[in-house]
Amino acid sequence: MKLQRLLTIALLATLGLEAQAQAPKVETDMRYARGATMAFARGTFNYNGGTTIQKRGFCLSEQPTPTIDDIVTTKTMSAGSGTVYYFSNLKPATMYYMRAFATNRAGLTSYGDIIKFSTLPMGNITYWYNNGGDEAANKRINDAFKQACDIFSNLTSISKHFNTGYSGGTPTADCNYQDEPWMNIGPQVSYQRTGTIMHEMEHGLGVIDYNTEWSGSILRSGSGTGDWLGDRVSAFLDFWDNTTGSHLHGDKIHMWPYGVNGAQEDNGTLALYYANAMIAQALGEDGLQHRSDTYADPCYVFLQEDNIKYYLTCESKNRGLKTAYLKPTADGVLQWVTMTADEAVANDSTAWTITFTPSNQYYQLQNVATGEYLSYGSGIRTTAKKTPMDNEDWHLMKGRVDVDEDGTRGYWIIHPERTRNPRCMQANTNGKIGAASFDLKNSATVQRWIILAASEMDTTVPTAIETVKQQSAATQQPVLYDLQGRRVSQPTRGLYIQNGRKVLVK
Repeated sequence: MKLQRLLTIALLATLGLEAQAQAPKVETDMRYARGATMAFARGTFNYNGGTTIQKRGFCLSEQPTPTIDDIVTTKTMSAGSGTVYYFSNLKPATMYYMRAFATNRAGLTSYGDIIKFSTLPMGNITYWYNNGGDEAANKRINDAFKQACDIFSNLTSISKHFNTGYSGGTPTADCNYQDEPWMNIGPQVSYQRTGTIMHEMEHGLGVIDYNTEWSGSILRSGSGTGDWLGDRVSAFLDFWDNTTGSHLHGDKIHMWPYGVNGAQEDNGTLALYYANAMIAQALGEDGLQHRSDTYADPCYVFLQEDNIKYYLTCESKNRGLKTAYLKPTADGVLQWVTMTADEAVANDSTAWTITFTPSNQYYQLQNVATGEYLSYGSGIRTTAKKTPMDNEDWHLMKGRVDVDEDGTRGYWIIHPERTRNPRCMQANTNGKIGAASFDLKNSATVQRWIILAASEMDTTVPTAIETVKQQSAATQQPVLYDLQGRRVSQPTRGLYIQNGRKVLVK
């Protein structure tokens, strides 16, 4: 590829068109959205003094370095201020990599940085309708329900069944909250549409003023009305609206934006319907109960690499914040042990590898020294397993409070259970580790754990430095991260992290 580019430049120079050999400038917006079979992204594209850009979009692959030889999309829709590119028909529960690209008329292609993400397991939203209206009403309601269920199923991991009846005495439509909600739809044609039905389905998914975390909870800025304080929803809105500092706002039974709170808000666009469904998913990831026996929806929130060593320190200053690290004893008992970062990095007993299973959206933590997995049984400990099973699955949920000025945040490490109060790993006094009832409050620092790669440890002795030569963007590259832990697909000269070690790109 490098030789081909040089030949192209030489030919253009011979023709007196040197400027045309300049490759486009491409940037990937690292914010994104995803569902079970769809993914959405933004990018910026500049011709960079070369020829006109002929093709732009996003490429995607199950391999770490996607190119235009892989899956490509140029499909767009308007969302917020700007253009969103989107993929359809992706595999559910699959790890993908995507990045922006642009190709100019000279045939030169440039790429932006790579986003690693997992699609969700396929949702399963179904309905039953009693067909109690006239023929035209029944067709409208069935068509709207089919589209709504299709959108929810393809953009969320939620499973739920809705029972519906035509009700001549219902002014508009209504829906209750239970494990199989009941919805009434009245004779007004404007309330027999996809958007307004999705609004009622949101009530069945927990956006209602009782029995859920929607109103009057710690995830709201006020009692019954105010902003939703969950990060997953705000991150989605920042991406979809192409802004920063977003919050979903609501009262006891409504949400804005994208709540379709009445027929007047149903503009019939897919952008509105997609946003409504993805907010439902994000609400669940923040902690809204879609069912009475759940607490939060798992997702790929900690961006791990399989072969990196990680070190866990409790977010609480009284439980060893960056002065003590999680370590098992010889018989698998967990403890937090006071030591320096240098001592932790030099001791594989405090090092963990972290893997992720897309099919259930759970993580597994394996101790490097012993090979044993973090496991839940009568308590939390490490256990020898050739293959991790259900007891070795952990739901990682990101905290909402910055621990330091770099924006570092801790994670709840939760044992998945069908209850609103599952057990999670907690740092107790005197270096002990226990299983405690999950506490969603910001103040629950003893339940949150900062997960640090070796490059993020505050060591005084530098790790080994290796040299990596730059490679063409079109060729296979080493997996590199900057010193803040962000993946970089086109490194400039400088210091990076590769496989947990510092490398120098020349």
